[in-house]
Amino acid sequence: QFANAMTRATGRLTRLTGLKRRPIRIRMWAHLGGKLTEICHNRDGTIEQRFKKKAWDYVARKIRDRPKRLSPGQMRGRVLQLFTDLEREDKFPAMIVGFSCRLLNRLAHGIPSVDLTDASQKSYIHRRFEDIRACVGPEWPMFVPLRDMCKRGIGVHHSQQPKFYLELLPDLVRRGMVKAVFATSTLSVGIDLPCRSVVMLSLIRPGKNGFGPVEPNLLKQVMGRAGRPGLETEGNFVLAMWQQPDERVNVKELLFAPSAPCQGNGMVAPREIVTTLLHHKTAEDLLLSPFS
Repeated sequence: QFANAMTRATGRLTRLTGLKRRPIRIRMWAHLGGKLTEICHNRDGTIEQRFKKKAWDYVARKIRDRPKRLSPGQMRGRVLQLFTDLEREDKFPAMIVGFSCRLLNRLAHGIPSVDLTDASQKSYIHRRFEDIRACVGPEWPMFVPLRDMCKRGIGVHHSQQPKFYLELLPDLVRRGMVKAVFATSTLSVGIDLPCRSVVMLSLIRPGKNGFGPVEPNLLKQVMGRAGRPGLETEGNFVLAMWQQPDERVNVKELLFAPSAPCQGNGMVAPREIVTTLLHHKTAEDLLLSPFS
């Protein structure tokens, strides 16, 4: 249906292509705050078929005695350990996904000892921020801490950041200069960022009816950002198992759950049709336009 609609809209034949399976397979890991434990290998089969039951049982035993909540200091320590383990296992660049802008800011600013760039990369990043400085004028002070983080190879991407920074950050990631991006799920379903690993900080997210488990569709979308054809041979999805899992989430069931069908619920108002029709000579032109 989409290919036929594109053919009508553009006047050029559009064909549908694709693969029946993901070309870059994903390995799943649980990070216990000092160790990466593989819970799903990258062989053929579904996630349920590839799941390592013994490894998961080990993880489940380990997290029983973990606290239900972590203090800011404990969270900072876990993030530092995560960076150490990712670097040791050669799993950068990485996207660290959370659902709180405040938490992401605190975590990114709370690890000043982490430095993932060399002198030439720092120099390039400095020049790019100087270009921003020439454009923003009196707003420059808000960019200084963001620049300093980028010069250490760390970025923070969410809707509350300034526009110039959000435009620059993806380019720095693609160039391999920013190796760790703290991001909300908005980035995971939008801008194309090449990353080898995706780290999920929590499986609970805010919604219209309060906090609840992440939807399977969103989880698979976030998970699918790990690994890019032509850049990686495999991707890594890491669950941060730093505290007792929320009782509202069954992690195994969530990982095994199939994606739900997507359906649009939008409606076109008469005013939109009339307004759009003013820009077309005939109704046929309107129906053959991308608007249809």
